[in-house]
Formats: sequence, structure tokens, C-alpha cells
Amino acid sequence: MPRGHNSFPGTKYASKSVKMLHEVLFALSGHSGGLFTDNGDGIRVVNDVPFIHPSEVDVLNKFCILGTHYRNFNRFIKKHGGTLSLKIDVEEEIDIHGLYLKAFCLGLDLVLEDYRKTLSKLETDILADPYLPVSHLSFFLQEYYLLFPALSATIEQIVSHKIYVILILHACHRELFKQLSSWLLHGSINDPYKEFFIQRSLREGKETSLASQEEDEDYLGIPGVTGKQLQNRRQFILQAELLPVYISVRVANKILFVGESLQMFESDRKPSSFRKGSILKGREHEFAKDLHEMSKQEEFNAMSFESLIDKIRAHVAEHLWMIVVEDSDLIGHLKIIKDFYLLGRGELFLAFIDQAQSLLRGPPTGTTEHDVNMAFQQAARNVLFNDENLLQRIRVTVPSKTMDKKVSDSTSSGGSTNQSGMIEAGWNCIGLTYTVEWPLHIFFTPSVLEKYNCIFHFLLCIRRAQTDLQQCWTLQMQSKERSISAEENMKWQLRIHMAFLVDNLQYYLQYGILVDKINSTRDFEAVQLAHDQFLSALLSQCFIHMKSVLRCLHEILDQCGAFSRLLAICDSPMSARHLSQLENIAKNFQRQSNLLFKILSSVRSHNASPHLAQLLLRLDFNRYFTIAGGHVRKLLMK
Repeated sequence: MPRGHNSFPGTKYASKSVKMLHEVLFALSGHSGGLFTDNGDGIRVVNDVPFIHPSEVDVLNKFCILGTHYRNFNRFIKKHGGTLSLKIDVEEEIDIHGLYLKAFCLGLDLVLEDYRKTLSKLETDILADPYLPVSHLSFFLQEYYLLFPALSATIEQIVSHKIYVILILHACHRELFKQLSSWLLHGSINDPYKEFFIQRSLREGKETSLASQEEDEDYLGIPGVTGKQLQNRRQFILQAELLPVYISVRVANKILFVGESLQMFESDRKPSSFRKGSILKGREHEFAKDLHEMSKQEEFNAMSFESLIDKIRAHVAEHLWMIVVEDSDLIGHLKIIKDFYLLGRGELFLAFIDQAQSLLRGPPTGTTEHDVNMAFQQAARNVLFNDENLLQRIRVTVPSKTMDKKVSDSTSSGGSTNQSGMIEAGWNCIGLTYTVEWPLHIFFTPSVLEKYNCIFHFLLCIRRAQTDLQQCWTLQMQSKERSISAEENMKWQLRIHMAFLVDNLQYYLQYGILVDKINSTRDFEAVQLAHDQFLSALLSQCFIHMKSVLRCLHEILDQCGAFSRLLAICDSPMSARHLSQLENIAKNFQRQSNLLFKILSSVRSHNASPHLAQLLLRLDFNRYFTIAGGHVRKLLMK
């Protein structure tokens, strides 16, 4: 029929055509209406409608068949796909029920979702073109003329021959338990067709970024640390789309933990003292028997299944706790982390800063890292740190990257560069590595150590700024007998403001250690969770995740270093060039201090971070910044 003519003879107006087509959509959705009726045997066209030609009744009744199927499917889903009751009435015992049937209903509903989207599209088409022919609807619904009768026949088989469905599902159930037994008892996956809900990671052995965006940029404002360097080497992952509906994600994660732990003990790197399978301590047969008995049950009992998984997980978690915490002295290693990555050995790093100052002011060369490590060992000897074995496991890193040709084609040594192409000083690239022995590598993963490295870099910047400002104080005290000129007054005030901010930042960053939590449990996962929370708190306190605050603090610390270097090379009174540099330093420090105060104030007003509020309270304890409107005053000479 030509476009522009309605397919229903006798309908003269577009509004009537639209109303008719909406009646059809209503029937396709499983409802009767003005033109369609349901007398108990399905939806059909009302007899003797004057404006519907007899040749079109067959077409419309085909639509009615689809609508009837759709209505019956929805009723089946509503009846059998809802929440399962643990108690079954006597009358319900003759009916079908169970977790597998619920899963079937979920799949059926997903199939119907495409049908619903098709009806929605057709409604949009009808509103856009009131003269749309019925053949347009038939074209888009063609696939459902075959699909819906097949689904209806399947449901009839399920309802009338429920025992056979249970047998089929039970057979699938047994295969699932075979895969579970292989994973839970041996840490291996027998899954050639990729059907098990635990799969090997596609990125196994590759570096996985913890930063979801800007992987190639400096990680969270820490120069020299990129997102791609934060590695997460998990070999196995959960595939949510393969997870059976009757196994929750919470339980699946427990299953994943057990198998991964067994995998770790099967590694070739394990000491010979740990025999194969020793993590289960001879209980493999007990757990295998429990899994086998559960696989023979016709109905999947979710509560019993989770209880068994909890028993296996608890045993594995306690055994790991004993090996990691007791046998491998986890608390001792955490103290080492605190002493080095968190600068707990303050005297050592003060000596190191003094030893390495000249080595790290310029861009790193090929020999810088070796020289810096020699300086680190010399600093350790100077403070009587005599644990040579530990010093061999702690190493200072100063990466030397190939310089961008845009910066310099003539520098053969290769300096570390930042995003803007500027040459980075060695201090901006410094880090630590810690050699972790088996089995502590499952606790101090590369990802964890890289987070500690971010904190170490930030804390070292603060400690260096403190050291620089203390040296400035020493120089100023040596010349305190001089008359107080405007220049000297500016120097003293600038140093005081800088020292006030840096010292309060240092005092704010005081940490404890999570020893109590480790000793209060015998569950490895609980210890790991407590450590993750502890590390997240450290990152938050150092504002690693808040780039605006972090950049501002780094700029302030850089100005402290620039001020210290200027005072070290200049006599008083300063030359015009040096005086101009001093004023620029003061202006930059003032600008960044004002910005920091505004950021802290704005975030505090939104209650976004308790750590920001704590730092602001220290900086503004006497409301100096508040009264001054966030400005550092009297730093520039008149």
C-alpha cells in the first residue's frame, strides 16, 4: 500500500490511525482493549468491527498471539521468579519451585527485554508518522513469531514434566561442583570452554593501572610515578556474567580467595619446607567429601553451600595468618616500612639529605642511583645503623629517563623529564624499593609498595623543606647583630611564615601502626583489610588523591627550597637581581598559601575530608588567616 494511506479502510484522519496503532501496541503488550478481547483462550480481535477489513483480521490476530505469549511469560516469571520461601505449603508441593527455576525466569526476562525495546521503538515510530502501515510493525516483530512459540513450548514442558527439568539441572549442578572442587582443593581450573565464573585474567603478567584515567600522566601529582607503574598482578578474576544467580558475589569472592591462596602455595618460589597442599593441612579429603555430598542434592541449598565455603575460607585464612603474621614476622616488616617509607628513622633521613644534597639537585645521570645508594649507606653508618642485611634489602631508586629531544639533543646522560618537557631534579624522582621475601609478597604487593612510595616521596619533600628552613635560621642567627633593614625584615618574616606552615604540616602527619588489629584476629583477610584501610588513611592524610591540594603543597615546598638556596649564596645587602628573586619567591609563596587556605576552607564547608579540616585547624588555630582573608601579609618590601 502506498505510503500516506492508512492500512485500515474507513479511517480518514491521522488521529484515528494513531489510536488504532496504539490499540495494537496495547495488545502486543499482553492487554485487551476496545478492539481486542480476551475470553480466556487468548487475546483476539473483537468480532464485526466495521472499519477493519476481514483480510486484516488475520494480521491483527497474529499480533494477538504474540501478546498472549508475552502475557503468559510475564505471569510465569511473576509466579516462579520472585523471592523464594524457605517454607513450602502442602498445596505448593505439587507445584514447581527452586533456585534453578528462578534462574530460568531471570534468563526469560532478559529475552523479553529485547521485545519490550522493540515495542518502545514502534511506539516512537507511530508518534513520528501517524500513517504508518501495519506491515511496518510486522517487519520488526517477525523474529518473535518463531521465538515465542518455542519459549511457550519450553515452559509447558517445565510445568508438565518438572521432574525431568530437575534431573537436567542436577546434572549441570554436578559439573559445577567438579569445577568448584578443583579450584577450592587444588587451586586449579579445569575449564576448556571458559564457562566457570573464575577465569584467568587477560592481563596476567602485565602492569595494571590503579588510576582509571590519565595512566600516562604523573600519578596523582607525584613526579616520576605514573599510573602504569602501580601494578596489580592478580592472575584470576570473577566473571560476573558467568556467575550463577544462586551464588552471590560475596560468596564468589570467598571462593576466589581460597583458590588464589592455594595457587600461591603451588608457586615454584615457595620454600621447600612447605609441602604441596599443606595449606589445607590434610583436610582435603574432608572438604572433598562435603562438596561431593552437596553435589548429590537435587536442590541447591544456598545456605548450606555458603556455610561450607565459609568453613574452607576460615581454615585457609587462619593458616595464612599463621604463616604471614607469626612465621614471617609481619609486624617486624611493618616496623621496617614505618622506619623507611614513613621516615620513622628521622635521624637517618636527616643524615641522608645532608649526604645526597649535591647529588640530587641536578638531573640524574647513569651513575646517580649508585652514588645516592652509597650516600644512603654512609648516612646509615653515621647514625650507627648497623643492620647490614636490612640495608641490602632497602634500596634508593633514582630513575634516569631518556630526555625529550625537544628539551635537549646534546645531553647524552639522559635526565628525567616532567610532562612539560622540563628537566627534573633527582629529588623529584627519588623513591625506595624493598625486597619482599615469600610469602610476604602476597601482603606487600607491588601496588601496596608503590602507594607507600608516593607517601615516602611526599614526606621526604616536607623533611627537606624543614631542613632547608632550619639552615636558613642558622644563617640568620649568625647575622642577627646586623641592623634590621627592610630586606632583613622581609627575610625573617618569610622564613617564619614558611617554617610555620611546614612545621604544622609535619606535626599533622603523625602515624601509628595497626599492630593491635593484627594481634586481635587470626584471619589473614581481616589483617589485609585493616592494612588497606590504614594505607588508604595515610594516602588521604597526605592528600595524594587531591591533586589541587597536593600541587599547592609541592609548590609551597619548592619555594621553601628556593628561599634556602638563595640565602645560602647571597650576602646582605642583596644585589638587585637577588632581591628581585627574593620578591618573586615571596609572591609565589603568598599566592600558594592563599590558595591552600581557600581550598581547605571551601572543602571544610562541605565536610568533604576530616583530614583537610584537621590541617586547617592547625594552620588557622588563632584565626590569623581568617582575619587576613586568607592572605599572608607583610612579606613584600615597600
